[in-house]
Amino acid sequence: MITESEADPSSLARFLTSAESEENKVRAAIGWHDELAEVDAETLERLFQPVPPLQPDRRWNALLAGLVENVCWIRKLRCPSWVHDERCFLDNFWWPYDTPSVRPSAIRDSPTALNRRGVMLSKLDLERV
Repeated sequence: MITESEADPSSLARFLTSAESEENKVRAAIGWHDELAEVDAETLERLFQPVPPLQPDRRWNALLAGLVENVCWIRKLRCPSWVHDERCFLDNFWWPYDTPSVRPSAIRDSPTALNRRGVMLSKLDLERV
C-alpha cells in the first residue's frame, strides 16, 4: 500500500532528480501511477494541488504532469493547474521505451494526457512495471 507521502507528486519529482538511471526513473513513475489507484479521491486532489519541484530536463516534468492528468481523468478529479505549465510539455516526441516494436502501440494507445505532452507510452506500458 502506498503511503500518503509516497503518493505526493513532489516525492516522485525528488526521486526523478536523484535517480541516475533513466530506466529506473520511468519504472518508478509508472509504478507510482499504478499505485495511485489505492489512494482515495479526496487525498489525491489535495496532494495534486501544490506544484512539485520542476526538473531541468523537461521530459520528467512532462511525464509527471501527464501521469497526474491521466489519473485525474480516470478518477474524475479536479486537475491541478500546474500540469498546464509550458515546462510540462515537450517540443518533440519522447519514447521512454525506444524500441521499434513499441512505437506503433505507443502512437496508437498513448493516453491523451501523455501524448499531448510528447510522451509516448502506451496504455500497456502504464500497466507494467
